[in-house]
Amino acid sequence: MILLTSGLTGLFLSHRLYEKVRFWEEWLTFLRQTETQIRFGARPLEEIFGDYRGGFLPARYCAGAMERGLSFHSAWEQGLKPFPLQEDEKALLQKWGDELGGSDTQGQMVLCSAMRAEAEERKTKARKEAVEKSRMIRTLSLCAGAAVILLLL
Repeated sequence: MILLTSGLTGLFLSHRLYEKVRFWEEWLTFLRQTETQIRFGARPLEEIFGDYRGGFLPARYCAGAMERGLSFHSAWEQGLKPFPLQEDEKALLQKWGDELGGSDTQGQMVLCSAMRAEAEERKTKARKEAVEKSRMIRTLSLCAGAAVILLLL
């Protein structure tokens, strides 16, 4: 029972490492959709975010804040607050929100393209880190369970 519990705890903890990978995948999907809307839709940011129904939660929170009357930039900042991002990640996403809507269509597409390249890099790094650490966590949890069993015997 102890070994099973420690093994399941290790699986749970290793699974949580992949949340960062999912975050970057959802961010990439959102960027692609936003870039398409900017290129072909020529719609204001409020409408683009208001119609978004995907899985990237900061964008949905931002849309909700804009519905309550906040400007896009204030709403984007609020949408990022509840997420446990590192400071550099939060600064990167905040910079994107600050610059979006501040130039012509071509400039916004270049901004989205540059952000996609950065997000791809971060997703790859997060995936590599998750694979390495999840193996270690699973192994250590099983070893800890085995050690507790040996101590109890």
